[in-house]
Amino acid sequence: MHAALPSALRSIPLAALLLCAAAHAQDLPGQLPPTAVSTPALATTPVAKTERTYLMSAFMATSQNTLSLFSSADGISFTSLGSEVYTPARELLRDPSIIRAADGLYYIAYTTNWNGSTFGIAKSADLKSWTHVADVPVKLSGVKNVWAPEWFRDSDGSLKLVVSLSTTGTQGPFGAYTVKALDAGFTTFGDPVPMQGLGKNTIDTFVIQHDGRYVAFTKNETTKFIELATAPSLDGPWTLQKTGDWAGWGGPSEGQALVPVKDANGKAGWRIYFDDYMTKRYWYSDSFDGLQTWTAKKELGGVSGTVRHFTVIAEETAQLERVTAPKAKPRAVAWDRHSLIIDGHREMIFAGEFHPFRLPSPSLWRDVLQKMKASGLNAVSFYFSWGYHSAKPGHYDFTGVRNVERAIQMAEEEGLYVIARMGPYVNAELTAGGFPGWLLRQRAEARTDAAEYQAAASEWMTQINAIIARHQITNGGGTVIAYQLENELFAVNPKNIRHMQHLADKARADGITVPLFHNAASRLPDWTPKNSSAPFANPGPTDLYAFDGYPGGVCSVDAQPGTPAPAPDWGIYGKNFPKVGSLASPNTPGFVAEIGAGWFDYWGSNGTYECTAKRQGPGYQRVFYGSSLINSLTIHSIYMAYGGTSWGWQPGPIVYTSYDYGSPISEARVMRDKALVLKQMGSFVQAATPVLAEMDKGEPLDPGNAKVKLYHNVNRALGSHVLLAQHNHLTGTEAFGFKLQTRDGSYAIPQAGKLTLTGQDAKMLVASYALER
Repeated sequence: MHAALPSALRSIPLAALLLCAAAHAQDLPGQLPPTAVSTPALATTPVAKTERTYLMSAFMATSQNTLSLFSSADGISFTSLGSEVYTPARELLRDPSIIRAADGLYYIAYTTNWNGSTFGIAKSADLKSWTHVADVPVKLSGVKNVWAPEWFRDSDGSLKLVVSLSTTGTQGPFGAYTVKALDAGFTTFGDPVPMQGLGKNTIDTFVIQHDGRYVAFTKNETTKFIELATAPSLDGPWTLQKTGDWAGWGGPSEGQALVPVKDANGKAGWRIYFDDYMTKRYWYSDSFDGLQTWTAKKELGGVSGTVRHFTVIAEETAQLERVTAPKAKPRAVAWDRHSLIIDGHREMIFAGEFHPFRLPSPSLWRDVLQKMKASGLNAVSFYFSWGYHSAKPGHYDFTGVRNVERAIQMAEEEGLYVIARMGPYVNAELTAGGFPGWLLRQRAEARTDAAEYQAAASEWMTQINAIIARHQITNGGGTVIAYQLENELFAVNPKNIRHMQHLADKARADGITVPLFHNAASRLPDWTPKNSSAPFANPGPTDLYAFDGYPGGVCSVDAQPGTPAPAPDWGIYGKNFPKVGSLASPNTPGFVAEIGAGWFDYWGSNGTYECTAKRQGPGYQRVFYGSSLINSLTIHSIYMAYGGTSWGWQPGPIVYTSYDYGSPISEARVMRDKALVLKQMGSFVQAATPVLAEMDKGEPLDPGNAKVKLYHNVNRALGSHVLLAQHNHLTGTEAFGFKLQTRDGSYAIPQAGKLTLTGQDAKMLVASYALER
């Protein structure tokens, strides 16, 4: 259910539509010609690709009924390839084993329940969209448990499944059996055939062929060790060759899976993965001497502690890239000093911030995104909190309430652009600014080029970038249009500069191809693009310059709105150097990454959120966001569109649980009155994008009233005018009017009477703009 939008939501009129010639705008110092268009600075050296990529199918520790996929260039450090891509309509999905069949499709076989007589089969052509094939009954008299089906490709090319069966219940004993597919679509299988010699309480049996013999790695359910058996055929007889803790892996262990690997010198061998389920860690170990000896176990990178029983196969990298290639047409992102240009079309980005980690119910994320869209916004800005996803070094969880890919996909489906802000430090009133707790045990200085910190930050970026990269507009995968490096980094010392360069290089190496930017705190002229920096600015490894500001002020301690603050000029009308806003980067679009849509509340407060929603309400929005528009801030993101709840251990010590923020959408997901005005402004922005996205200052006009501030912009290409009349500090009503010179004469606005502003208010007017689409 979604709340119906009030009938009061209306697009504001575009007034004074007059035919006129473009006035000459005032050029800004250091600006390039309007025809100069820039594109993201990408890595000059392509990232080397391995011949093979390791593909993992797993179920997650947080869920027993979803499939997640991971990939790795080395088979050791895995990143997300698809978060929770498939959930069967009923029953469970555990122990998924993946194979690519002769028809080119990928198939998983999986455990459908703790108790029952079936295993499941599902298929996919692209590893993203999965279709249920069948729940296959196992034809064994009295069978009560069918667990851990594992694909095995026999020497004749046929595909079989090795399954663990019990006729006495979950306590076993279990035995190993094979079932053979009877049709190419894997809808039916033959009767189970016992693997003679592996019937004495063995489970999770995984079979490979090595040196002309069959080799099984099976868990002894009595000793809890992984044992090795060999046989001349798949059916047996099987002989145990290695028992006890023969390889030094310890126990209890289970969920074993093997994949062929090569060492640094190209020598062929095998890698085994197994689950230390008591400590919730996944390990791997290698053998290059015919399975006789094995390297000391090491923890698996990226997914240990998060994944459960899985299978890994080695695929040709080119094949995997073909299968997973985005289906949509890639769209180019460029820009000039006025706006972003997406596929040759100017875009106004009217965005709002939303933190999925502050709404721990993925089923409600779409409700918030739809309300953002209904409020006139066309983009969403997402912070990603490192600490929310990483409980231990090397452990990353992107499932359930942490499934950020699902949030990104929902934004795409709702027609919203996405601005990705991954940190590593984000602030956001989070504990340690979003750093994971384990990072605080480092002695290295954070947010610098300290080796230990950069290694940890790189680990986080590897994981989150794998998700962001496949949803970029530039590769056809989604609607991500920009990527933020760090956040509000005040220090610009050499160690910070080297760190920022490291983050930029890492992002590009991870496949990020959209523009990079940094959010400079309080309009500090820091981290401007090297080819677009004012003399007073500090350049960095960015494509765009962005900044934040919270000009609305706060309520009094007794929750009274008080007197409105003055509206700032943070764009082309800026004067307060050096914290002047977009003029710090004269050749990139005006970009305010955060402009206050409210403010957080403190411990000990009387409760100010409703007061803040009034202080920064409809009048504030028309005045302050109108000031942003007339100042040519063509990328404009309000913080917050929806605040949510800082649950668990997330909130920093300065705030309490509620992060309502006085935002247009309340913590309870109710649209406040201020959302109506946001809707009006957003509708205007989208209707007038061609004129708003390419404005310069026009000649000053006299409103005839010193209490009214009148801005006048022109669009040279269209010959259009945009005007903003502001009345901010006063509570009374003020009348005004002005004359506008056009190509065909001089016009009085209005032609009769006067325009009026009452209290904190503003009017934005457009002249000589064709409304036809």
